[in-house]
Amino acid sequence: MTNDLIEFLTELSTNDKLMLDFIKDREAIMKKHGLSEKEIRIVIEEDYQTLKKLLPDGAKISTHHVIQIIKP
Repeated sequence: MTNDLIEFLTELSTNDKLMLDFIKDREAIMKKHGLSEKEIRIVIEEDYQTLKKLLPDGAKISTHHVIQIIKP
């Protein structure tokens, strides 16, 4: 996994257009942003355990509607 997944999920919390596009077609938007199939599956399947292992210290997951990363 790369930092691309973390950066993408972090961007969702601040970029309204990206969020709206993501809500319409999650998989297509993640592919467009260069995420791997494995990273896409983590998000779609809401695999929080795997995602937590990738987070930097102090970062938290918000699961209100979509997975988002909140930087410390």
